[in-house]
Amino acid sequence: MKKKKSIRFAFLTTIIFLNTVLFLSIIFSMYYFIGKELNQYFEQIIVEKANFIRSEIAEKQEQSIHSGAWFEHSARIKEAVLHRDRDQLLELGLTAMNAFGLQYFVVTDTNGNILARAHEPKKFGDNILKQNNIQKALNGEKTVGMEHGAVVKLSIRAGVPLRDDHNKIIGAISTGFVFNDTQFVDNIKKKINAEVTIFYGNKRYQTTIRNQSGQRIVNTPLNNPEIEHQVLEMRKTYIGNSQIQGNLFKAAYMPMIDVNNQVIGMFFCGINTQIISALILTITIVLSVIFLVLEIMAVIIMIAITNKLFFHPLNSLIASSEEIKSGNLNLVIKKERDDELGALVVTQNRMIGFLKMTVLEIKESAKNLSLASRNIHFSSRQMSQGSSDQALSTEKIASAVEQISTNIAHNTQNARQTEKAAQSITEGIENVAGASRASLASIHHTINKISVIEEIAFQTNILALNAAVEAAKAGAYGKGFAVVAAEVRKLAELSKREASEIIGLSRASLKETETAQRLMEKIIPEIIRTARMVQEIAEASIGQNTRVIQINDGLQKLNAATQQNADTAEEMAARAEELATLAERLNESISFFKVKQSQYKEIHEIRTEPDQGEFQQL
Repeated sequence: MKKKKSIRFAFLTTIIFLNTVLFLSIIFSMYYFIGKELNQYFEQIIVEKANFIRSEIAEKQEQSIHSGAWFEHSARIKEAVLHRDRDQLLELGLTAMNAFGLQYFVVTDTNGNILARAHEPKKFGDNILKQNNIQKALNGEKTVGMEHGAVVKLSIRAGVPLRDDHNKIIGAISTGFVFNDTQFVDNIKKKINAEVTIFYGNKRYQTTIRNQSGQRIVNTPLNNPEIEHQVLEMRKTYIGNSQIQGNLFKAAYMPMIDVNNQVIGMFFCGINTQIISALILTITIVLSVIFLVLEIMAVIIMIAITNKLFFHPLNSLIASSEEIKSGNLNLVIKKERDDELGALVVTQNRMIGFLKMTVLEIKESAKNLSLASRNIHFSSRQMSQGSSDQALSTEKIASAVEQISTNIAHNTQNARQTEKAAQSITEGIENVAGASRASLASIHHTINKISVIEEIAFQTNILALNAAVEAAKAGAYGKGFAVVAAEVRKLAELSKREASEIIGLSRASLKETETAQRLMEKIIPEIIRTARMVQEIAEASIGQNTRVIQINDGLQKLNAATQQNADTAEEMAARAEELATLAERLNESISFFKVKQSQYKEIHEIRTEPDQGEFQQL
């Protein structure tokens, strides 16, 4: 037997699955964003630590130059240099180193020969003129910066000139700090809590980083061309990741610039990313546990709420459906809520009510169907006899209609001939009207031309008059011309009179033509109307002929149908008996449902009012 699928199980499985997906999405998102934020935070921290190293270097340079400047104005040290009093110089140097925290103190003469070395009292007499700070100090310049040498590879040195009372240079003082031991990097590491390395070129000169055996990885190369190019060649600070001894560091590499503005090495500070990863993992685990507890609590609360608000009412509906399945239609489900499930209860109560009424109506209809089938049997017998009589009458009507159809066909032929004659007359009248319109246009054109001739005659008369006046002015010489002008004038007047008469006649002819045109325009619509009426008569006759043919066909079909109805009536009588039998069987089948007959009226009232808000309790 197939196991039933539980909606509760599916629902709870879906909730747990969705919460699990949500939990994992939150955890992965949280891990990503925490990692991103912490990486950005530690990059900022590395920048701050790098700035701290810069400030420490700058502070030591400031101490070096200030201490040298103090000695520059010391009368005791000037006197000791002039008298080459080495003991006095060592005493003053040791005092200065203790007072200023210096690691390097040297006094030279004007040739660069060491008079005293306070940090190494037993060494003196050697020449250090090659050092940049000594050269510039003996040239009268104060300098401070990173320097590298043969004995002390890297150091911060300040060079200050010593002058006598006449402002003459008598020697130089060099003070500062050396990076020969790990004291500087160890102190910086304690202050910034990060690994520190001083590079000479691309090799580690001093560092706090140790290998697996615990030894400092000094004199080892960087082995990172990208960082070397950016810092040593491009003179730019590098902030980013760096692989050191198999460990990934969040690091900063800063160029080390000497007094000649040349890059001689790098300063490094970094934090092992294992610390960052461990911190990210710890934060993620803590937050994951918190979210997991919240997710479990949310699932438990959701299960409790869904059981109360959804599954308990749903089980009640399932139980009522089982009752309906067993045929009990006398139950009413109690409505306890006003939400969608409450609406479902109302809908199911309505369904039960409608089902009750349907069952009762089927029972009542089965009884009526049995009675009606018997009546149909009797009526079918009568209809069979009537159909036979109707078939005889239909044959007589069909014969009369066929005679009418012959007469209508003759009328239709005559109407078509009349229609053709009317169309010919209409076309002739339209042609005459067209010719009349063309004649009217020609008369108008003629009148216009004659008006032009009349105007020419008038102008000729005026010219002849002007010519006579000019001939009179000419005297005897113009007599002949005057006679010609008089004749031209007579001809012009005659032309004008004749043109006027022609215009009058043309206008009279125009008037008669226009009158004829108007009469023709009135007659043409009547002729066209008459032709259309004849055409309509012909079309009506054709239509009548078609309809009479259709009527005749219909009567033939009716006759056949009447014969078929008689046969059908006989068959209906037989089917009516079978229908009565089926009605009895239907009544037996519907008796499965348990319904009170007294409820029929109440249920019928409910069905006739389907828009009520709630199901009426029975």
